[in-house]
Amino acid sequence: MSAPVPQQMIDRLLCLEAGDDVWQLRAARLSDWLELNEEGRIVDAYVAVSVEQRRVGVGEGVEWGAPRLEPAFTALLTLARDTRPSRRPARVEVDDPELFAGLAPVLETCGIGCTLVEHTDQLDVPIDELRHELMGVSPRPPLFTHVSSERLRSLSASFARFAETRPWLRLGSIDFIQVEAPVGDDLPAWCSVQGGVGVHKGLIFHSDEDEILAAYDGSLTEDEIAERECWVVGLETPDALAIEDRRRWKREGLPLVQGVEIAIPSHYLGEKGFAPVTPEQFDFFDAVVRAVAESTDEDLDEGRWERTVTTSAGEVRVRLALPQLLPPNEGIPARDESLDDREDWQQERTLRDMARVMEGQSFDGPAQAQAFLRSRLRAGALPHPEPATARERAEDLIHEANKCDGRRRVQLARRALREWPDCADAFVIQAEEMPDRDLALAFWGEAYAAAVRAAGGEDAVRESAGHLWNQLDLRPYLRARSGYGEMLLISGRVDEGARHLFELLSLDPSDPMGVGYPLLRELLAERRHDAAAELVKIRFTTPPFGPWATLLIEFSRHGDAPETHEAFALAQRANPHVAKYLSGSSPLPDSEPEESRPGSDEEARIVAIDLMPGWEAQPGAIEWLQGVRKQARREGKAKRRKR
Repeated sequence: MSAPVPQQMIDRLLCLEAGDDVWQLRAARLSDWLELNEEGRIVDAYVAVSVEQRRVGVGEGVEWGAPRLEPAFTALLTLARDTRPSRRPARVEVDDPELFAGLAPVLETCGIGCTLVEHTDQLDVPIDELRHELMGVSPRPPLFTHVSSERLRSLSASFARFAETRPWLRLGSIDFIQVEAPVGDDLPAWCSVQGGVGVHKGLIFHSDEDEILAAYDGSLTEDEIAERECWVVGLETPDALAIEDRRRWKREGLPLVQGVEIAIPSHYLGEKGFAPVTPEQFDFFDAVVRAVAESTDEDLDEGRWERTVTTSAGEVRVRLALPQLLPPNEGIPARDESLDDREDWQQERTLRDMARVMEGQSFDGPAQAQAFLRSRLRAGALPHPEPATARERAEDLIHEANKCDGRRRVQLARRALREWPDCADAFVIQAEEMPDRDLALAFWGEAYAAAVRAAGGEDAVRESAGHLWNQLDLRPYLRARSGYGEMLLISGRVDEGARHLFELLSLDPSDPMGVGYPLLRELLAERRHDAAAELVKIRFTTPPFGPWATLLIEFSRHGDAPETHEAFALAQRANPHVAKYLSGSSPLPDSEPEESRPGSDEEARIVAIDLMPGWEAQPGAIEWLQGVRKQARREGKAKRRKR
């Protein structure tokens, strides 16, 4: 039996009203047409059904094998939220003795009975419907009827190498690669690497250079580019194949990449959907995938390189280029600085230039210094002095890097480190561009260590406590330590991350990096309410975040008590619109609005998005808020009637 169900999931089920319905739960083999490995493991999902309401809940797919409690419980929790009204069952029936042995004690703590039955008959029809929906209807026609098994095996081997070397860690979606050889009328000459968390891994090819330039200079977004005709060559789960292709894959024992995915090339035609690629294109894609997979950091930094690779068609010489790393006259032109140059970096460079111009000057007082500076500005733009030290050369490279995207930005950051190994901002850039969470955390850690060294140690930073942002040489320290602390929170190392961010707030209470917001969100989500209360006193003394966070903290401490009702009144005065989002009366938007006014609905959405994880984590909090809102509305109506 797998690890126990997280307490947070149990609490979420306990938050719901107790019902009288009987549910059934089963592990279903939704892709039983395909074995995943030599042990015969098969993808499965846990499916729960409400006998009374005929609604279905599904847990995430896992390898077939010993029952796993967490995805099984996820199916129950999904179904509970989908019932009307949301409620938990009175009893759950299962037909797997091992699942029953693990699940029954967990459900007992929720006041839910669990029964072992011979067959969960109510799930037969829903599972058949679900299998047909997920596996029987493909968005693509058969893609491989004209492709030999040798070609399919070769592409799988190329993608196995691609998955092993993870080129998406070195190239972002904005790093367009030009394929200079081989070339042909029906061979697309441009591609970009896809990968990272939650992204299908592979290459997207385009034949129109103007589209690439439009995406690069910002006149077309990546989403707009994705809607245009292109060739998608990537790794997909087996259910992306048409049934005919699936049967062939199984019949011929064709390989799966890393045991779970299939390499699929297809021609995307916009609204017309997908079409097969030609055999010539298939060989071309195979060679390019292999060449990209085997390219090194040194290759990429050269801007143009060659690889000879072996495919089912024999040896192929592939020449690739990253035009954005080549001289400006040789490929994609430099980007328009007005699109990407960040105002804060430009201001910081101006301040550094002012400091360099003033360095070595002797003034009788502030007035004379200001007069000198005004005279220099009247003469024209403030000159940028030639860097005189390794640190200044590194800072100039970082400024240039922050005008760029992708590989060019990383390349300049690495050059800055060669100039000055304690350049914390160079590590920050590499952390920001790194899609792998563990590797990004390592870069953030190096950034923080370099920043401490450059500042002369933590004691030297503490001696400058106050408004650290006003001290240019300490800005890299703020950037590095705030990023490190936030990444520690994201990585689940909450105690370490909170320590770093609390210390930053003590060093500069003005919070120039805005670390208070992610810290408050995480502390409430982890139900660390004492620490959250301390943070509110330090950072959120003004509305609206402080009062709404305090309301949750008071509820966690006192429940439905006078103190909590008093906190609710204060939160309502801070912004009355927040309650409708936290209580679920109005759906939360997917993203925060760009602008807001105090007390506005836009401000309420910003608050609710940040605080909702904490409200969901606290048992009974959302239900209590729903009740107190109803009571407040009833009292308001009664007062109006008396008038």
